[in-house]
Amino acid sequence: MKRERVCQALIILAAVIGLALRLPRLDLRPMHTDEAVQAVKTGELLNSGRYVYDPHEFHGPTLQYLSLPFIWFTGGNYHQASERSYRLVPVCFGTALILLSLGFGRLIGWPAAAAAAAFTAVSPAMTFYSRYYIHEMLLVVFSACTYLAWTCSVKSKSTKSALAAGLFAGLMFCTKETWILALACGLAAGAVARLPEGKLTFPQISKGAKSKPFLIAILSGSFLSLILFTGFFTNGRGILDAFLTYGRYLIRAASGEGHQHSCLFYIKPLIYFKNGPGPYWTEAIIFAFAVVGGLAVITHRLPSGIQQPAARFISVFTVLMLLVYSAIPYKTPWCMLGFLHGMILLAGIGVASSYSWLGKKESTKDSPGSLVMPTAGQCIILLILGVGLQHLLQQSQQANFKFFADRRNPYVYAHSTTHTQKLRDRVERLAMVHEEGYSMRIHFFMPGSDFWPMPWYLRAFDKVGYWTELIDAPDAPVIIADSGFQGNLEKRLKRKYHAEYYGLRPGVNLLVYIEERLWEKFLAER
Repeated sequence: MKRERVCQALIILAAVIGLALRLPRLDLRPMHTDEAVQAVKTGELLNSGRYVYDPHEFHGPTLQYLSLPFIWFTGGNYHQASERSYRLVPVCFGTALILLSLGFGRLIGWPAAAAAAAFTAVSPAMTFYSRYYIHEMLLVVFSACTYLAWTCSVKSKSTKSALAAGLFAGLMFCTKETWILALACGLAAGAVARLPEGKLTFPQISKGAKSKPFLIAILSGSFLSLILFTGFFTNGRGILDAFLTYGRYLIRAASGEGHQHSCLFYIKPLIYFKNGPGPYWTEAIIFAFAVVGGLAVITHRLPSGIQQPAARFISVFTVLMLLVYSAIPYKTPWCMLGFLHGMILLAGIGVASSYSWLGKKESTKDSPGSLVMPTAGQCIILLILGVGLQHLLQQSQQANFKFFADRRNPYVYAHSTTHTQKLRDRVERLAMVHEEGYSMRIHFFMPGSDFWPMPWYLRAFDKVGYWTELIDAPDAPVIIADSGFQGNLEKRLKRKYHAEYYGLRPGVNLLVYIEERLWEKFLAER
C-alpha cells in the first residue's frame, strides 16, 4: 500500500478520535461569560431574523449565522436550545481543522500532514476550545482554508480557487477583528516564502494586484463581507462599523482592559503549567517537534514531499503570530489557537524530518512513496510520538471531562462555576411551584453589570429585572444579588426570605433570597 494512502487513512482516523473527544457531554461545562453573550446575540438573530453588527463588542456575524442550522435542528428555538446546540458549531470546525490536514498533505508531505492531524486531534488546547462557543476556532479554520485555496490558485491559475480564497478571507474578516493580525503575518510570511525560489504562496503585491485571481479574490471577499456585515442588506451602517471598530480594538489591545498578561502567557501552558495540587499540563512535544521542523526549514534539510516555500511560510507565519500575540498586552488563552495550528503543522514537518534523517537511504528497488521497514532510530521517533500523543490524549480527557471549570486547567480563564447551572435549576424548580410560572418576578442586583452568564441561563423568564445598584423596593419572589450588597439589601427587604449562596466566578459570589412562602411551597412539593 502506498505511503500516501496510509497517511490519508491516518488523518481520517485522527478526525474520528478528535470528534470523540469534542462531541460528548457538551452541556457538562457551564457557559463562560463570552459564550453566554454570544448565545444571547444568536438568540436575537433567531428571534428577529435581523443581525446588527456592534463595533464595540461581540465580534463578527459568522458565528451567529452558522449557529442557526444547529439550533433549528437540535432545539427549535432560542429558549429550548441548550449549551449543546451552540457548541456543536465549534465542534464541527474543530473536527474540520483535523481534516484540513488532507489539504496540507500536498504542501508539507503526507507523513507530516498525518502527524499534524494527530496533534490537532488530541491537543488539549485544540479540544478544549473546540467545545467553546466563541469565534476562535472558526477564525483558525477560515485562515487555513484561505491559505490552501490561494496556494492552489497561484499554482494552477484556477479561477475557482481564487474565488474560494476570497470567500474564505471574507469569512475571516466577518469572524473576528483579529483576522487582520493573521492577514498581516500571512502577507509577511508569503513575501519571505518567495525568496528566492518560493513561488507557491502569496504573490508580491506589485504583481499580484494586477492578476485576475487577485482581483477575483478581493471582489468575492468584499461582496461576502458586505452581505454579512449589513445583515443581508438590512443594516447599511454595518459595513462602515466593520472598519470603524478597529480604533476601539486598538485601544483595547494596547490597554489590556483587565486582561493584560506577561509576554510568556501563551508559552507557559504549552511548556509546563501546574496550579495547586492538580496535574501538570504540557504540550511540549508539539513545541519540541516544531523546533525541529523550524531547524529543518532553516537548514534546507527537508525530506522529499515537503515543499520548501510552504514550509518556510508556515514557520515564518507561526513565529510572527506568536511574537505579535505575545507583544500585545491584551491576552486571552484562546487567542493562542492561531499560532498553535501553525506550530502543529511545523511539528508535523519536524516529525517527518527527524524520521527521514534517521532512516536509511532508499534503495533503487523501492518505488517512490512505498512503505519500508523503519530503522532503530525511526522506531525511537515513532515511540516518542506515540507516548507524546497518549499524554496529550490523557490531558484532553482531563481538561474536558474532569477539570472543565477548574482553575487548575490552564485553558480555564475567568470561568463560570458549576454553581451557575445549579442556580438555574433552582430558579426553574421554584417557577414550577409559583403561580405565575416563568412569569415569576426575579430581581438581580450586580455592580458593574457583571450578571453574565446568568441572563442566558434565565432567558426563559420574561420578568427579570437587572440593576447595577439597589433599588428602594427590592422585594420579589426571587432576589439574586452580589454578596457585597447583603447588608444594605436586607435593610430594605419587607418580606421574609430563605437565603442561599452560589458562586458565579472565582471571587464573585451571589446571595439568593427566596420568598419564605415560595420556599415552603417548594419544600412541600419536593
